[in-house]
Amino acid sequence: MDCSNFRTMISRDLDGEIEREEREMLDRHLETCPGCREFRAALIETFAIHRKLGEVEPPATILPAVLAEVERPERVRWFRSWLRVAVPTAAALVMLLGFQIGDLLTETLAPGDTNEQAEVLELDYLDEYPPGSLGDALALAAEGGEDDER
Repeated sequence: MDCSNFRTMISRDLDGEIEREEREMLDRHLETCPGCREFRAALIETFAIHRKLGEVEPPATILPAVLAEVERPERVRWFRSWLRVAVPTAAALVMLLGFQIGDLLTETLAPGDTNEQAEVLELDYLDEYPPGSLGDALALAAEGGEDDER
């Protein structure tokens, strides 16, 4: 076990939360480790200083002062009015950016007309109405022909 585990054990010991077996192991370690002995002494001194200070009672006016500051009407009004402007502005900017990025991607990935786009995207093998599709059946029905005539 390394010293960090023993230092945790020292803290638990000073809080009264250590088992007898752990206490014996800690005592054996403290006999051989000057760093952990110093840590224990510093922790004991810190606890003693803390106990001497005692509890401090906050002033009775602090809670009402904090609540008054938080609920101050002009602060709330300013925040709400800021939100009324900021949220729609941010939404509009996001939409414009989306259109710009979409336009840029369209120009980059599929320049020119539809035939060029099919070539760039290597989709030229697709028919307008692939055989056996609903579009093919509707086109045949509209033309009054059958599959073989086409």
